[in-house]
Amino acid sequence: MNDVNQCKANLKEAIKDLKQHDLAKLVASAFDEIQRSPIIREALRAAGLGQLYIKQSTRKIIVLPEMPLKVGFTISKGSHIVECLSREHAIAFANKRNNDEAVEKLQASPVGSFVARYRQLLRRT
Repeated sequence: MNDVNQCKANLKEAIKDLKQHDLAKLVASAFDEIQRSPIIREALRAAGLGQLYIKQSTRKIIVLPEMPLKVGFTISKGSHIVECLSREHAIAFANKRNNDEAVEKLQASPVGSFVARYRQLLRRT
């Protein structure tokens, strides 16, 4: 993985150097040419990608030394939020909402477990 990250860093530096010399169009056209290659196009399709993105090509791949105890994530910006709540916090939230059915389900879950809470955001017009 270190070799891949080093290649990504080298590519990022090369793109940065080209952009400093007003050759950004050259970078974009090079990526377009690469994507037109049948081998690359087939590899992208096999990986489930429609095209090659410059930013994704230069991002560092982070490898953790050991498995984390908890991973947080967000799915979308602007339309909804997914929150990770502890079992106890979720029970307190369900009690506050007078949702007895949710309280019963949460109390049946293992102590120390986590619950995902989906919340739709309202769009302002």
